[in-house]
Amino acid sequence: MTSPTHASLMMSDIGRVVDKLQKLRDRLAAGEQALVDDFLRAAGVVETKPSQYNPYLPNVHANPYPHYHRLQHENPVHWSDAMQAWVISRHADILEAFRERRLSYRTGFETIMVCVPKEEHESIRNVSRLLGSLLNEVDPPVHTRLRKIMVKALNATPDPQRSSHIEAIANKLLDTVQATGRMDIVKDFADPLPAIVGADILGIPDTDRKRFGQWIHDVVHTFSEGFNGNAAMLRGEAAIIELTEYMNRLFAERRAQPGHDALSAMLMDEEATDEERVLIAINIIMGMHENVTHAISLSMRTVLRDPELLCQLRDSAEVLSMAVEEMLRYEGTAPILSRVALDNIEIGGVRIPKGQRVILLVAAANRDAEAFDDPDRFMPDRRPNCHVAFGVGRRACPGSALARTIIRASVKALLTRLADLQVVDTEPLWREEINIRGLGALPVTFRPSGDLAPPAES
Repeated sequence: MTSPTHASLMMSDIGRVVDKLQKLRDRLAAGEQALVDDFLRAAGVVETKPSQYNPYLPNVHANPYPHYHRLQHENPVHWSDAMQAWVISRHADILEAFRERRLSYRTGFETIMVCVPKEEHESIRNVSRLLGSLLNEVDPPVHTRLRKIMVKALNATPDPQRSSHIEAIANKLLDTVQATGRMDIVKDFADPLPAIVGADILGIPDTDRKRFGQWIHDVVHTFSEGFNGNAAMLRGEAAIIELTEYMNRLFAERRAQPGHDALSAMLMDEEATDEERVLIAINIIMGMHENVTHAISLSMRTVLRDPELLCQLRDSAEVLSMAVEEMLRYEGTAPILSRVALDNIEIGGVRIPKGQRVILLVAAANRDAEAFDDPDRFMPDRRPNCHVAFGVGRRACPGSALARTIIRASVKALLTRLADLQVVDTEPLWREEINIRGLGALPVTFRPSGDLAPPAES
């Protein structure tokens, strides 16, 4: 495949399509089977020796961990034909890569834009500029300065980030479903809760939150339908224009009448331009829109598959607090990160040439047997727990403390409010993008109007 074709596949799970094709192959004549085999080889969706990272292989998207272990054992730092990039999978090597200043972050969005026809670039000029300027897409010194402004804004708004505030939001969401005995944790709980917290931090008026949430949704899903002038791209472009105009109006209002919110805090920082303040505000809300939403639902899926673990977490606040770190390690929402080498570098004894793409398999590092005892087992009290779900060092996620608080408060509310909570026995509906580990739905049942006492404080 050409490089643009490889890049265009980076956001999709084609493993399911390949799986269906292989099942069809078994019903064909020998000559036709050979034709299918040739096609799969040409498409780069066949196993290699030694193993190469290939998220397009059947079943890898749904359960990537056996694939990760093979890579760590056979080929920990290697060139992946499927990804057209160098791939790093071991915990120690990924720590080294995080600290390597010659690995640039300006690569992920550029990979996507390669797939957009040039004649379409002008039609998504505003949204592409925004998405290519987010904190996870820029390098120091710009990243250092913007991150500092964002941290100061978050530190200036402690009240919306307190556990008690987040638990109150969680309980209001559960009030709407508790009498029904069933809910979709993603749609009814995990998706709206972080959005409400983010709106509280920014000080978005209640009357504007519905359309504000729709704008964010449309921006996040700009490329959900592909890369060729589709409706999602046009919605994303329209949304970012309206969202930017709206945020500028809010900043003007805060100048005239400051409040106790992150927007007002950013206006106190003279280092930022208005354009950068809008960018940081969108960073805050978008970071929670995807990552925290998926962290809540993935954590609950893990808990609900183990009745003993459910009881432990429901009955002990101390165990629940420790278990949040294990939730982040066990099922990370950002399984891969993309970089580009600014110079010739060496990681894990392998030379990576200047200018080539590098993929960090963060989810593999968090299941590395060299770093974690029994890595595929969920241990709520695991210590030490040196996971890299939020990165490390100067590029560590500035919202990690808030994310932890939201996950802990969310799991606590679900387990203490809903009696006999169980997952509906259906095949998991995974998000198709390979750069996201998330569920599209998590249907559950519980005892209608059940109400348990909250866990005892330790």
